[in-house]
Amino acid sequence: MSFKRRCVELRRILRRQSVLILIFLTSVAGFVYFFSSATNEFQTIEEEYRHPKALSTSDDLPGSRDPETVLHDGQIGNFEQLPVVLPPENLNGEGEDGRAIVTDLNSPEVRRAISEYGFNTMASDRTSMNRSIPDVRMKECKYWHYPEDLPSASVVIAFHNEGWSPLMRTMHSVLLRSPAYLLKEVILVDDFSDKEHLKGKLDDYIKQFNGKVRLVRNGEREGLIRTRSIGAKAATADVVIFLDAHCEVNRNWLPPLLAPIRRNRRVMTVPVIDGIDMNTWAYRRVYGEADRHFRGIFEWGLLYKETELSEREKRQRLHNSEPFRSPTHAGGLQIWGGEQYELSFKIWQCGGGILFVPCSHVGHVYRNHMPYNFGKLTGKPVISTNLIRVIKTWMDDYQTYYYIREPQARYREPGDISAQLALREQLKCKSFQWYLDNVAYDVVDSYPFLPPNDVWGEAKNPTTGKCIDTMGQAVPGTMGATPCHGYGGNQLIRLNTKGQMTEGEWCITPTSGWGGRLRTGHCTKGTVDGPFKYDRETKQIRNTKTGNCLIVEKDPSSSVLTLLNSNLACALTEFAKSALALPRSHDHSKIAVLRRHPKINPSKMVRVTGGDGGGNYSSRENGGSPSTFQMEKREKHKSYFKWVAIIAAILCVLFLVATVVLAVKLGLSLSEQNRHQISDNEHRQKQLLNSSGDEKMPSTEEDLSSVDQTPVDESADDNNNGNNNNHTHPPRAHSRIHLKWPSPTGSMHAQYRRAAVATDHGLCSEIGRDILLEGGNSVDSMIASLLCIGVVNPQSSGLGGGFIMTLYNTSTQRCTTIDARETAPMATNSTMYVGTPRDSVIGYRSIAVPGELHGYWTAFTKFGSGRITWKRLFEPAIKLARFGFPVSSNLAMVLQQKEDDIEEDTNLKRIFVDKKTGRVYEEGDIMMRERLAELMDELAGAPNPVDLFYKGGIAQTISAEIKENGGYVSVEDLEQFESVVHETPLESEMLSDELVMCGPPAPSSFAITQAIIGVMAHFYRDEKKFAYAQRTKLGDSAFVKNARLISRNMTKHAFAKWIASLIPEKAQPLQYYTRDLTGHVPDHGTSHVVSIDHEGNAISATSTINQLLGSKRVSPTLGIIWNDQMDDFSTPNISNLFGYAPSPTNFIVPKKRPMSSMSPMIVYNKNNGKVKMAVGGSGGSRIISAVAQTVIRALIFNQTIKESVDAPRFHNQFLPPFTEYEESIPQPLIKYLVEERNQNMTAIEKQPSVVQALVVMEDGFIHGNSDFRRKTATYPAGY
Repeated sequence: MSFKRRCVELRRILRRQSVLILIFLTSVAGFVYFFSSATNEFQTIEEEYRHPKALSTSDDLPGSRDPETVLHDGQIGNFEQLPVVLPPENLNGEGEDGRAIVTDLNSPEVRRAISEYGFNTMASDRTSMNRSIPDVRMKECKYWHYPEDLPSASVVIAFHNEGWSPLMRTMHSVLLRSPAYLLKEVILVDDFSDKEHLKGKLDDYIKQFNGKVRLVRNGEREGLIRTRSIGAKAATADVVIFLDAHCEVNRNWLPPLLAPIRRNRRVMTVPVIDGIDMNTWAYRRVYGEADRHFRGIFEWGLLYKETELSEREKRQRLHNSEPFRSPTHAGGLQIWGGEQYELSFKIWQCGGGILFVPCSHVGHVYRNHMPYNFGKLTGKPVISTNLIRVIKTWMDDYQTYYYIREPQARYREPGDISAQLALREQLKCKSFQWYLDNVAYDVVDSYPFLPPNDVWGEAKNPTTGKCIDTMGQAVPGTMGATPCHGYGGNQLIRLNTKGQMTEGEWCITPTSGWGGRLRTGHCTKGTVDGPFKYDRETKQIRNTKTGNCLIVEKDPSSSVLTLLNSNLACALTEFAKSALALPRSHDHSKIAVLRRHPKINPSKMVRVTGGDGGGNYSSRENGGSPSTFQMEKREKHKSYFKWVAIIAAILCVLFLVATVVLAVKLGLSLSEQNRHQISDNEHRQKQLLNSSGDEKMPSTEEDLSSVDQTPVDESADDNNNGNNNNHTHPPRAHSRIHLKWPSPTGSMHAQYRRAAVATDHGLCSEIGRDILLEGGNSVDSMIASLLCIGVVNPQSSGLGGGFIMTLYNTSTQRCTTIDARETAPMATNSTMYVGTPRDSVIGYRSIAVPGELHGYWTAFTKFGSGRITWKRLFEPAIKLARFGFPVSSNLAMVLQQKEDDIEEDTNLKRIFVDKKTGRVYEEGDIMMRERLAELMDELAGAPNPVDLFYKGGIAQTISAEIKENGGYVSVEDLEQFESVVHETPLESEMLSDELVMCGPPAPSSFAITQAIIGVMAHFYRDEKKFAYAQRTKLGDSAFVKNARLISRNMTKHAFAKWIASLIPEKAQPLQYYTRDLTGHVPDHGTSHVVSIDHEGNAISATSTINQLLGSKRVSPTLGIIWNDQMDDFSTPNISNLFGYAPSPTNFIVPKKRPMSSMSPMIVYNKNNGKVKMAVGGSGGSRIISAVAQTVIRALIFNQTIKESVDAPRFHNQFLPPFTEYEESIPQPLIKYLVEERNQNMTAIEKQPSVVQALVVMEDGFIHGNSDFRRKTATYPAGY
């Protein structure tokens, strides 16, 4: 809407009497608000006068800029090339430059090493103690100049039964990369190890360092923190640095840590922690790009979390590589626990500070289990006891939130903490309120104050004796019901007064908005509410939105929890405290139902007051009771408030008068303009573009240059003098439509900090996530995920089909695409299906040359990380195929639809028919694909799987089987198949000035998808008709003249302007949009995967076997379901379902690829080179409109990714000649489109397209959503 049109609308609104009344009431409300704010302001002023706060932007907080530490651009820093204790060996062997070391993870030796030490020491043993690692610091870190007189350092390394080479490499890396005069000593502290190699051998080994390395041994098992303290007592340098026993420090790591301490001895510095792979010893960043920084925070159960560096901290730093303040640091170590909070709270509240140092990097091996026990401490609640000691000493009234999060902790005694309290008083430490206000101010944004628990404890069904249980699954996992064990842990459930049900830090939610199984997952940041309520009268847990209640699924022996309609038999649930949560004096047998937790006084939770005898302690600033203090303030300012009220009343009256005068004046001044505006609108409503059907699409550079490329300006439309035929902005509807849109679905809105994968099956998302966790990149995760999809979604994807993918590399800031789509066999021709059209749909004659495996291998060898083996990518899919997987609701639905086709083929029956029932598998049944597992096992172990599949014995088997059954694929076809790598794919800047859309050229439909997005600023319905109309002119760019040029031209602004100029106010006959009424072949089922890795690389890949179950034929020897991709070609003289001629650009030619709706897209920011969105869809020709609408909502309308994917969709693909809509779209809108806009509307009958999408937000978090329309357990996964 233009500015003038807005003014007309404003004048019309302001003329209404009701609006004037509303303005008056608003003014009165403004007076009340002003008075209240003034009162609070005086209270705040008095509070700050009595207790001044130190601002984080001032020097009152430690960590201010050091004037003696200077950055000189272009001048290498003074510590970058100083001599070190040990010279590098410059070996070119395994593991150098931090590269992965490949071992057989299934070998008995490697498995034994991992079991014994928690990581693969076999790989560690094969690389040098002084190996080189990559310099992963920010570029400007090399140019910092530090003071020469830095303090000396003692490095303390505590260990217990550590592997030899990891421990020695930790020590060697410190000696190798530390300035000799700054490193005074390395102190190894042995916490009572019993490994033979850590005894005499270690004593002899360190003698070569001439006292630079010292060894201290404990006489008994002390635990990590006491062992570190023992090492600190033995240290003789100015500064003590603690390292784990399996680390490698990076280049010039030490001076950046020491310089802030030289300036202020009360600060503690922390380096950036990089990752070393536990299996391959590959060195990599954990936080993606080196310039991304995170502060350490916590949730109220005192679990360590991180959040992106706030603007408040960024503003204090001239350079992004400078240190920054952090509320806390990583810790939570399993033998003691809580030590990082004890340090953090004590340091900050008692006058010190914690700085994270971006220019100091240390690599750390993250292992997947603790390989040893804790000696005399085993079985004792050491961690929780220590945390209670911390909260009672330092958190004041805020300890309440810890007890809400960990309610059983109220019954655990912390022991004697009088010494800690005396130290706090002696040091005159500040309150926890001060700490939250000035240091940890961003904690509450992510983890709000917790409402009280309504009930908590073991949620037990008294009939079955079972309790709600997380089943020990990683999130997201399915909740179950198992026998109650009385130990709390995974059976300790909390339900707060706002309806959020949790276990530990995880939220429990239904898998869909209206019911379904319960699952655990990450809580949505910033929220504390949920959909549950415990009914004490019926003892039932209910969903407050739907009324559904909790039951145990199917039969009493089942362990699966489900929310179903309330008219079914619901589970009775009693909340009882677990035995170990209570003091021993309690009589556990008397506890049946836990009563409501006592209400907590909110005012007490946000104000730190004097000690109350209950474990709450004050700082020296907060003496006196809160009630007395407030009375003193009110008395002191009583006279102030009177004058504030008078001044506020006068100002509000003046505001009211000014508002009324402005409204009258505006109405009079625009009266004449409004009359001309209405006349102009009536004139434009009569205009129609009579010659638009003869418009020719600009398909050459000359055509394109003739189009007016001036950006369309809405305001120009209001200055139309009658000669302008531009129909970009016809008048909008003048009547209001009151619409009720559908509620959000139950699909997961996931958020991840570093990496994520989204597929249309939750199991496959998790498999992709696991590959990313092991150091794989987005390509690795895509391959593993699609292999999984090929097993569990055989109706849509698999080795018998093909795919198209788009990849974005952040280091090169370039997009690349791979086209592994199937090709027509050489024995085929354009007229082969004339007279026998069914042969292109079902049977061996419909099979094209599969490209899936060839594309995987091409992507793996050209763009894989090198840290994950080819075999590892296959392992999860092989396990699912060999040992079975639960049939999803979507697969069960397809099998039921295709049951007649399955019954006709013996080999399909062998896979999809349950031998016990004689019917196709149903949802939840376990299906196995043994023959496919054998094939994948063989391909996984092959040195070159492409040679085996396309040229070796498997190729002979495939050709013989297909030809024996009348098909066309030959050995020569397989040998000559090539995946096409496009180094310069299509890119479009029509989305915004910053964002670039990239995707593959034809035969994909990316050009069409981005064209729809490009003209969205003008219209949203008819632009799809124009864009789809051009799709009939596209085809395989290797065979169709000008197809690539047309596609590229469609990515330019001139094309969008040309389309916009043709769009009328109302829908027109088909000939209006193009004279070429040729149809495109409708395609069908597919699967899509999107992935963003920890380095910011992204991939979007769509895989298909064409129709559901492809050709309805499966290899009896290989277990592959073959595609029916020949049906995607057009056939001469055979009109489509709507009576229109076929598209000549899509006729069959040997080795040609058929046209496809696949539109794998990546959006990146050309200014910073970072990915913004990875998106794609499955589901035939509706992919294009579904992906376009998702991108439009997310990146133009700024909706969340869940809102964008959930939103009901329109679809118009030119032919058939109507617009489809999802039934959840409000009917008044459909009625308006039919009656006022001449749209031919029809509801979507078949399953709509399914979208997978990831969006990177401004804070760096990756938000993801998997489309609920797949109607199965689909969700993203990441970390």
